[in-house]
Amino acid sequence: MKTLLLSSILLFISLTSISQKNLPIDECLRLEGFSFDEHLIADRMPKDTLIDVKNGYYEISDADTKLLQATKFNNEDETFLLVATGFYEDMQCSNYFTNFYTQDGKTNALQPIENDNVLPKIEFSDFFVGDDIKNAVLKYQADIQKEYFPGASLEDIYNELFDMHFILPRHGTKIIVELTVCDYIPLNVVSIQEKDWKIITSKHKSISLSYVKKRKRFTQD
Repeated sequence: MKTLLLSSILLFISLTSISQKNLPIDECLRLEGFSFDEHLIADRMPKDTLIDVKNGYYEISDADTKLLQATKFNNEDETFLLVATGFYEDMQCSNYFTNFYTQDGKTNALQPIENDNVLPKIEFSDFFVGDDIKNAVLKYQADIQKEYFPGASLEDIYNELFDMHFILPRHGTKIIVELTVCDYIPLNVVSIQEKDWKIITSKHKSISLSYVKKRKRFTQD
């Protein structure tokens, strides 16, 4: 950790005279203090690493999926937003998470930024196609409240079932957001019929977000 910190400091000193907008993606990640282990928390063996300096894109993948992505979005004022995704597995599911970093105008250092400051508000129900998922979940709400999650609202149940996977672009300024589904609700406690589980796992769409350089945030298409 000390070695990583020292390397980041030395790199920062060497880059302070360079326009931050023109920093290559790999140097952006080093400036952020990027650590592979922080973004890939899984028992996976990556197969390929892609560094596309021209388009500000970085990717680590295995045979099945993109485990990690990072993209630099340039702003009109010579700063940029860095977006990096990570991946981890637990006992039940495979999960992605996304971190956002903005540039400090005084120090040029990269600092984490809260999702609300760069993303529009997105609800799980925004992904649903029609009312099929809502109706399927409503059938089990009473059992879930009784056996697993007392007082669970529909949104509470959605939070147990769904997560969002942000798929970053190599070209352009659009992020695609997809739902991932997991049975965090123990199926041995609340038995969800196969036909309803199929609805829960399939009756949803992706959402597209576009980055607006002037506003330094994403809007939903």
